[in-house]
Amino acid sequence: MFISVQSRFKWGAYTPLLAGVLLPAIISVVIWSQFIAKGLMTNNGKVSWPLVLFVVAMSSQVGMTVFLLLTRLVRMEISDYSIKTKNFYGYGQEKEWLFADLEGYSIKVRDLKNKGVVEFLILWKDGKKVLRINDSYFDNYFEIKEAVTGKLKNLGER
Repeated sequence: MFISVQSRFKWGAYTPLLAGVLLPAIISVVIWSQFIAKGLMTNNGKVSWPLVLFVVAMSSQVGMTVFLLLTRLVRMEISDYSIKTKNFYGYGQEKEWLFADLEGYSIKVRDLKNKGVVEFLILWKDGKKVLRINDSYFDNYFEIKEAVTGKLKNLGER
């Protein structure tokens, strides 16, 4: 049986990009135009604490978003022999995991406050997690899960 599955993101998977990149950019422009350009964020030529806090807050927001894009939002293509992944919504570096090289998979179910019950599919190689996806970001999560679980051994709870 030939397998060919490509991941499809849910519309909600794009909200971190909007909230983590566009929102800080808009806030930065507003603060720049209202405060910094008018000289209200300095005190006698010295940088004031609100400016420092603003820069730290925006940097951490963008950093968390980049981390999310790198680790959670991966585009996947599953064939008979391998899983190819690309991070950054499919625009990042491609990695290929051969089913023969993978140790197996485990499934973890968590009850998260904001999202309800979320299921995670974790792939393992040499005792380490190599890929972790959940049903919050993928429209066809259960199709992906079926393709992977048919090829790999269930390692149980880890």
